[in-house]
Amino acid sequence: MTGPLLRRLAGPLLLGLAMLSLLAVAVGLLWGGWREAGARAQAREAARQRGAAEVTRASDQVSRAALEAMARQGQRETDRQVQELETRNDVLSAPDAGASAGAAGHAGLAGLCRRAVYRDHPRCAGLRGADPAAAAR
Repeated sequence: MTGPLLRRLAGPLLLGLAMLSLLAVAVGLLWGGWREAGARAQAREAARQRGAAEVTRASDQVSRAALEAMARQGQRETDRQVQELETRNDVLSAPDAGASAGAAGHAGLAGLCRRAVYRDHPRCAGLRGADPAAAAR
């Protein structure tokens, strides 16, 4: 009697084992897919962080270069102003610095005053007329 009973139970038992196997495979696939999705999400996050770090590094380089350029420009401007002051002091402290240069000097200054750059300079106002050295005599 055990023989027919085993035969009768073998069908549902095999079917149950087959279903259990399919369930195990399905769970394994879902778990593997979930792990793979997690790994992809981690890879995307790592790539995002690398990109953010690269942007920060590039921004720092640009800021540093801009500051260096501004410092160089400021130094050039300071050097130019110092040179201008030294030249002005040299000219004003030269012998006969306040003396008139005569007609030739008047002609030279008048020529400069005809240029747009110097036209509105206060020293050009009196040079449009006669030679100031001749008028002073």
